[in-house]
Amino acid sequence: MSDSNSPTPAKDTGYTPGDDFSTQWRNIFSILTGRMTPEGQEQFRLAKDIRNEAADCKRCEDQRDYLLQFSPTVKYLSDNIRQLGGDLGSHNIHCRRCTQRKAGGFDPEFGIQICANEMRDQGHLEDTMAHEMRKVNVLTVLSRSALVLSAASVDGLENSSDEVNGNSRNNTRNAFEEGQFSPYAQDRSAKMKHMLKRS
Repeated sequence: MSDSNSPTPAKDTGYTPGDDFSTQWRNIFSILTGRMTPEGQEQFRLAKDIRNEAADCKRCEDQRDYLLQFSPTVKYLSDNIRQLGGDLGSHNIHCRRCTQRKAGGFDPEFGIQICANEMRDQGHLEDTMAHEMRKVNVLTVLSRSALVLSAASVDGLENSSDEVNGNSRNNTRNAFEEGQFSPYAQDRSAKMKHMLKRS
C-alpha cells in the first residue's frame, strides 16, 4: 500500500548536476546518445552559461572593443550614427548573459545588449553588432526626420496662414506649442483648415 503523502519522484531528464570533468562528459555523452531529454539539455545549457558567465562576458567585451576599433563594418556604422547625432560605443554596448536563445537586442534607453553566452566567435559578434547598429541607425534617422518634419509642418502652417489671413504667425505657432497640431496626424489637411478657421 502506497502512502498518498509520499513525494513523487522527480522526472529523470538525463542531466546530472555538477561542474567536475567527469560529470560534464557524462552529460555530453547523454546528449550525444539521445538519453537526455530537451528539459535536461536546457538545464545543462543553463548550468554551463552560469558557470562560464564571467569568461564569456570578458571575451565578448574584448572582442567588442576590438571590433569598434578595427572592423570596417562596425566603424562605418558607428561613424554614420555619430554623424546623425547618436553616440554609440563601449559605454552603451553591453555584454551580458541571456536566458533566451538570441544573439542580442536593442533598447533606445539601455543601448545594445549582446548575449555573451550565445556568441560563437568574433565573426558572429561582428554580425550581431552590425545588425543591432542598423536598428540604431534607422531609429536615429527616423527621430531626426521627425524633427525635420515637425519643423517643416510648422513652417508650412505659418506660410498658409500668412496667405489666408495676412500675418497670423503667432496663432499657428501657439497652437503647435499647445499640442493642438500634430505632424503625425492622419488627416493633416483637416487640422490645417481647422487651425486656419480659428485665426
